[in-house]
Formats: sequence, structure tokens, C-alpha cells
Amino acid sequence: MSERPIGVVAVVATFNPDDGLLDNVRQIISQVDSVVIVDDASTNGAKVLSECEELGAQIIRFAVNGGIARSLNAGIRAARAQRAKYVLTLDQDTEIPDRYVETLVSAILSLRRSGVNVGLVTAGRMNGYDRRPRRTHDGVIVGIDVMQSGCLYEMDTVNEVGEFREDFVIDCVDTEYCLRLRRHGAAVVWVPNLELRHTVGATSPVYFFGRRFVIFGKSPQSSNHADFRRYYMMRNRLLLYAEFGRSDWEWLRHSVPNHVKDTLLAIVFEAGRASRLRAIGQGIADAIRNRTGPMASRSLPERRV
Repeated sequence: MSERPIGVVAVVATFNPDDGLLDNVRQIISQVDSVVIVDDASTNGAKVLSECEELGAQIIRFAVNGGIARSLNAGIRAARAQRAKYVLTLDQDTEIPDRYVETLVSAILSLRRSGVNVGLVTAGRMNGYDRRPRRTHDGVIVGIDVMQSGCLYEMDTVNEVGEFREDFVIDCVDTEYCLRLRRHGAAVVWVPNLELRHTVGATSPVYFFGRRFVIFGKSPQSSNHADFRRYYMMRNRLLLYAEFGRSDWEWLRHSVPNHVKDTLLAIVFEAGRASRLRAIGQGIADAIRNRTGPMASRSLPERRV
């Protein structure tokens, strides 16, 4: 029977958690030394958080909602205070399988022995599918920008590269971190045959004049993000194009077509086009002004981490 890795602290970002968090924490806490839950000013879920605390999780509560990056950074600082060697970042709705942490730690150790400068490792499959984009380089399956939930980092790497960018608030926080890792020459690695489950947003098929829209034999899905999400997605991605576009062509070639497609689907096919266009326009304007932080026209709204 394998031993549980030593020195791993899991950081779980929460906002209005439901009972599913309790099940996830039970699975996480059996695989790590410590679980730190950072709650971003929830208005619901106090009972669930208290039950997680009874299981042994440390709870950090914010009075004002400040975004996913601030939550992750607070958890990382708590992990650093516990002298953690590794940090696992998770959203409240991510489920990890048995021996998930053990597999990730083993992957880092193996990569290090092979001379790979590894930035992070994470599951190569999610919800039954291989995660993309991916390519094999010197026998290692590498990605570009990955969802932070389910990622394992060495604390030494975090100390060198820095924490998550809090002025981005919500969207592209994980993308920016991956780009920074790549700039440092550190690989973003998919671990094959390892899978996690993560609740995705309320996607829906696209319809045109009452008929399902199909292009090149595929039916695109609309993400149905709220207007404030569209603001952050547009603003933050444009800022990343300005900062990393010239130095990371592989990411740029992947990101731009996907972002354009997703934005066009939102403004052409989703309901509430006028308000969505205003949010996107404000995001463009603020990117041009290099303005970051919370959306200026309103207080920071509720989010799903």
C-alpha cells in the first residue's frame, strides 16, 4: 500500500458552497496534510463550511468578495505558513479520484529526475475527455494554459514565479499564471491516465431561426456567461495579448481563434445582446486604458468559482 505524500496543502476556493463541497473535502483531506478553504464572502453555505471545519479544514473567510486570485493567494500564504512543500489548488466543485495527489507528486518527482523544469502538473483528462491543447515534447505531454483547479505546484516554484494576479479578479487568472510559468521556462504538464471531474457552466446548443446551428459538421456550444464575466474575459485577455503575445506564439495561435469564436457566439446567439455588448465594450476600453481591478460600473458581483 502506497504512503500519502508528505508536505501537501490543498487550497479550496469557495463561494456560496453547497453540500457537494463536504463530499469533495472528505476526498481531499484523506490525501493531503492539510486543507485550507478560503471563502470569498459567501451569503449562503455557512453550515457546509462549519461542517468542513469539523472535518479538520482550516477556514479563511473574507467579508467582501474580491475574486478567485485573492482567495488562492490567501490559501497559498496559509500553506506557506505551514511549511508546505506542495500546493494543490481546487475549486469547490472539482472532484478528485483516489490517489490523485500521490500521482501528481510522483509525476513531479519523475519529471525532476528527467531534467524537466516543471511548473505545474494536473490531470490529463476531465469529465471523460482528454484535455486540450496538448502535445508531446521529449516524452512529456505538455499544455499551454490550464484551469487552475486540480493543479499541483511546488512551493519553491510559487515562491520564484509569484502569486496569482489579484487585479484580474476573476477570468484569465490561471491563464496568466501559466504564461508566467512558460516565460520562466517551466512546463505545464498533463498527467496521462489521470482524470478529475469538474462542473462546467450552463452551456447550451446554438440555434439559428429555430434550427440547431451546425458549421463544418459541428454544433457549437454557447457558454452563457453573465455580462460581468464577459467584461473580465475581454479585458484580461486583451491585456495578456499585449503582454505575452509577442513572446508566446504557441499560446497566441491557440487563444485568439477560440476567444473570437466564443465572443461571436455570445453577441450573436445569446439573449441580452445589448447589455453583453456594453460589457464587452467596457472591457475593451479598460484594456486600452490598462485599467485593472474590479469592474468600475458596478460593485463586484457574485461569481461562481
